[in-house]
Amino acid sequence: MRGLGFCAIPSESRARGRKGLVTARECGGQGAGGKAGVSPMADAQGNKPEKAKKDPLFAAAVVKLSFRLANNESAPAFRFVYAGVLRDFNIEDSAVEAYLEANYEKVLKAARGKERGEE
Repeated sequence: MRGLGFCAIPSESRARGRKGLVTARECGGQGAGGKAGVSPMADAQGNKPEKAKKDPLFAAAVVKLSFRLANNESAPAFRFVYAGVLRDFNIEDSAVEAYLEANYEKVLKAARGKERGEE
């Protein structure tokens, strides 16, 4: 639910017996970050930190191998998704192929649904 968060001020609705989260309106228009419409993870300018990409080649290789295992590499869905992955991670297909060749077993486990470190 948008607009819900924890608030440091007492809630009138809590006094009326409602439990749980306080709406941003009840918190004076401020969300969980202390500013209206600003994430608690944002910096002073409201910029959210970029998510760390653990291993973009691993992610792209899992996508590619998942479609390959299902014999769907020629499907429009694969072309659309994989092109977006390559673009977003700023990597080339040849780098993904080389990574896949060098790390096939690890990528295969992930493509089949087993988690990364799991043996």
